[in-house]
This record gives sequence, structure tokens and C-alpha cells, in this order.
Amino acid sequence: MMQYRLIFYNRSTDRVGGLIDIPGRLLAQVLTLAGIQNANDLGEYPLDAAQVHNISALVGFKPDPTRFEYHLEPTGQIPDRLRA
Repeated sequence: MMQYRLIFYNRSTDRVGGLIDIPGRLLAQVLTLAGIQNANDLGEYPLDAAQVHNISALVGFKPDPTRFEYHLEPTGQIPDRLRA
């Protein structure tokens, strides 16, 4: 399964304003809230206001939707620690 992070883009400059790594224990819930069907699909997923609100409550941060646009993006594979 892929690792994911939440990336914030400043609405006035389109520059990255912040990043939050999604903890593995919350990933399944975050993907469901974001409407992502296949966790291995590559790409950046823009989030709407309701998705940002629900994901921020789960992950534990205070969003600023007037200042930032939020996207969920994969960052790499989570190592499978069960395989030798």
C-alpha cells in the first residue's frame, strides 16, 4: 500500500504551504473520506471542503480553507514488514 500525505497550496501564490504525513493507522479511513477507491493509484487528489473538514478532524489539525487548497497525494510504498 502507498503512503500518503496531505499537501496545502496557498490560494494566492499556488506555493506549497504545508505538508502532513498521514499515519498508517489512519490511512484506510482517510482514503475512504477522500473517495479514493484504489490506494495504489498514483496522482494528486484535490479535496473538497467536507473532505478537508472530516480528514482534519481525524488526523488532528485545524484547516484554513480560505487560505489553502488541500490535496492528498501518494509519497511511496509502505514497507511490508511481514515479508522476509
